[in-house]
Amino acid sequence: MAEADVWPAVFVGWKSKADEFFTAVQRGQLDAWVGKLHIRKGAGFLAVLEDGTLIATGNVVNIAGNVHTLSLTTSVSTLTGAPTLQVGLVERVRAIPKPYLKGPVTSFLIPLDKKDGVFDIQWFDAAVSFFRSAIPNGKATPAAPENNSKAKMPAPTKSVETAAPLSSAGDEREALLKGWIPPVLNGLLADHVRADQWELMVAYALRALGCQVTYMGNSAAGQAVPDCIARYTSPAGQVIELIVDAKAGQWNGAVDDIRAMRDYVALATPYSFPLFVANSLTKDVTEKLRQHVMHGKVARAICGRDIALLIAQRLTDPNFNVEFELRRFFL
Repeated sequence: MAEADVWPAVFVGWKSKADEFFTAVQRGQLDAWVGKLHIRKGAGFLAVLEDGTLIATGNVVNIAGNVHTLSLTTSVSTLTGAPTLQVGLVERVRAIPKPYLKGPVTSFLIPLDKKDGVFDIQWFDAAVSFFRSAIPNGKATPAAPENNSKAKMPAPTKSVETAAPLSSAGDEREALLKGWIPPVLNGLLADHVRADQWELMVAYALRALGCQVTYMGNSAAGQAVPDCIARYTSPAGQVIELIVDAKAGQWNGAVDDIRAMRDYVALATPYSFPLFVANSLTKDVTEKLRQHVMHGKVARAICGRDIALLIAQRLTDPNFNVEFELRRFFL
């Protein structure tokens, strides 16, 4: 093919980062991991989650580094009830090897002269056609307004660093998730849990994921120690260690908490990662953490729903990779 040819692309987002992916696409500014082949201006695109949930289609109008400016032609207005690719198309997305999804959003270019890639042009055309038929007006629609409680899709965390969105307690997916979570850990889905109970609940939840957990909590008040340290060892002997500070209720990235975590990291092993776990997070938490690098590391913050989702996936998916999923938080 000629060098000037503009090839279409597929943006695939992690299901655990669905809310961030959806928001970026709606905003028209998408930061995506790219390989050796870069997307050209004018390329058609399809945005889809790794489970086949369709987000949007349109064109790439500009590229600056890895940031793609998008023009949407068809888009869901909320993740609630978003269409999923039909049988015969969805298998191609779900079969993508996990190592290929190197970032929260990964771009896959579709050379028109090749049929042995992750996607081919026939698949792309069929997927776009199906999506357009699933959206009656075929037009991009804005995200639901903040004051529209019925249309709004509550996310598992209020930060841009989120897991797959979950709706209200009456939603079927919420009920299904609760069905897989042991009753003692139901507080992971609550808006607030008493501080001492939350510390224990987070420790038990990490243990449910297969981690060896050393709980400290209030037993070491006044000392530079976290609430717990969770260590996961993979079957291949790879170790990932989490330095965990549990924050009950909504956490806003308090500077004192971040400074305390910096002290914990200073005394930890080189392969340790700092992690805050709260019931919910304010929108600016991620940016605050990025501004406070801790001995070469950036702390992450997740909510109870993030861990609950991982536990449910571990119980239901025989191919679930705990180490890979934990490392995702820190990529």
